Amino acid sequence: MTIVSLLLPDKIACMDLGNHFPENQNIEFRTENLHQMFTSFTEEEYDPGKPKRNMVKYERQFRKICQNLNLHMGSSTIETDIFKGIESVMKRDFEKYLNSEKIQIFVPKIFLSKFPEVIQYDQYIKNIEELKLIQDINEISVKIENELDTEKKERLAQKLKDSQEKMVTNEMYKEMRSLEEEEVQMVKNLHIIKGERAEKKLFKAIKTHFTRANEEIAVFYAYNFMGSVSEKLMKPVEKDFILINLTKRYIMPIEVKTNFHKQSFSKALKQIKGTMELLNDWIAGDLTEQCGWRFVPAICFESKIPNVNQEFCEDCVKHVIHGDEMDKQVKRTLDNIPSKENARESYEKAKKEFIKILTYLLFFSSFDLVATPSSLTKTVSEMLDRAGRAYIIEMYRNWTPNQLPILKGNLPKVLFMSAPSTGKTTLMEAKGFQCMRDGKEVMFVIPFGFGNKIKTLLALKLEQKWQELSQEHQWENKFHVCSIKTKLSALSKSLTIDYNHLHQLIQSDQHKNAVIFVDELSVFKRAELKALIKTASSTAGRNIWLAITGMRQNQISPKEIKSEFEKEGFYIPKLDNPLRNSSAIVDFAYPSIKSV
Repeated sequence: MTIVSLLLPDKIACMDLGNHFPENQNIEFRTENLHQMFTSFTEEEYDPGKPKRNMVKYERQFRKICQNLNLHMGSSTIETDIFKGIESVMKRDFEKYLNSEKIQIFVPKIFLSKFPEVIQYDQYIKNIEELKLIQDINEISVKIENELDTEKKERLAQKLKDSQEKMVTNEMYKEMRSLEEEEVQMVKNLHIIKGERAEKKLFKAIKTHFTRANEEIAVFYAYNFMGSVSEKLMKPVEKDFILINLTKRYIMPIEVKTNFHKQSFSKALKQIKGTMELLNDWIAGDLTEQCGWRFVPAICFESKIPNVNQEFCEDCVKHVIHGDEMDKQVKRTLDNIPSKENARESYEKAKKEFIKILTYLLFFSSFDLVATPSSLTKTVSEMLDRAGRAYIIEMYRNWTPNQLPILKGNLPKVLFMSAPSTGKTTLMEAKGFQCMRDGKEVMFVIPFGFGNKIKTLLALKLEQKWQELSQEHQWENKFHVCSIKTKLSALSKSLTIDYNHLHQLIQSDQHKNAVIFVDELSVFKRAELKALIKTASSTAGRNIWLAITGMRQNQISPKEIKSEFEKEGFYIPKLDNPLRNSSAIVDFAYPSIKSV
């Protein structure tokens, strides 16, 4: 492919992607095909100690192909002719798709995340960015201490000041601390997760488009090539998307970037060029000029390019997908690609070539085992296993994006006011045992049931779990499950908290060093609010988490409660994902809480 570069000062270079299509041919059609090259490999006696310089073309890759194919075929299946073996696996996994009226193949069939533990990308990324800010402040502080140059030190100090000002706006991580090992890894993966968010949007947009379009297509996502012959090391070379369109006879490599700038644009172009070189190496010998195959590359930016028609020429802009309206952008780009002349006359020949190159991409050039229909269940199962590893179950469980930062953050004062079923108790329980793991003493306070003699099921459950975990981990610190007295209100016919008893428990010598968790609180009157504020303010230097589950709008406003606790330095998280009830039920039953 010919790429023309116009280097314009202070402006993204417009590198010509489009004005040579379809007039110029850019697939390197050749007489030597993959079958002939592989035959040269099989005719030679296998010598594992053979120097690389004496190997035939693709020998290292062909050896790996044999290993991959053996796994695809199954351990009990033996086929000495690798091409018959490939035909057998292709028939097994894709026959129903190839014999359908409209061939549409997606590999993998569904979007497979590299981070199955991420539930919602936007919230997760926001939380990790806040963690990264803490890491940046820590690193800048160390640099300032070690920097001897006065000017550099001043610049670092200004950078530190800017970061500290941003820290004020953090919603979840407000306290400075050293990041845990898992958090450091999360920060390292931040740019990969951002890229995956963009790729997922494009995957959905492409699938939506071809579901509606009367076109035959094969789509590869996150495809790992073995690499070209020139590669010194055998390592996977990942390409974002490859579209092979039988109807319009084009092969489209697409590279996806989060943001549009000179560096990302240049990198995308380099990657696209590399993809076309790889495809030429692997499949160009099995395509014919007669069928009209050509490369039509594209680049996708998740961010919107404000002046896209100024940044790119008229031909190039057709190959640029960008912004929020991904479905419309994909439709515009793909619909603008013209069909080849006389495509119907060469359809049968082109279909044979299509199936052949699809076969080679699936079972020859792939570095890893491809997630074909027969192996997709196993792949998904492995992802579920990864998302359910022990430390994730213990630390993350099924946390929502709003819950996870609360658990991972260093929040000394927390007040939960959200509706039932949003995870208040579960969060406090998990945080309590997390504190135990860190060697702290914990008191978990729960109101008595009627009569102040019978412990609630929650109290009994916590006591049992404490016994099990303390034995398992040999914890020497204490986990106190305490019950506070309640009173039956003659007016409301409901239980109210004995706040004097609560105050006495928290201030007792037995619990003076414990992290405090109090669940199932009720605040119906201003006197109760005043008493709870008094108790909370008396715990200076200690961490305290409270959960209010009983409020009445006509007696004291939830907004008033929220305001008073914010004055005391309490963080009040917004938990708006009901886990036991539907959102409609929660909104109907607890309208006053929703208003907070």
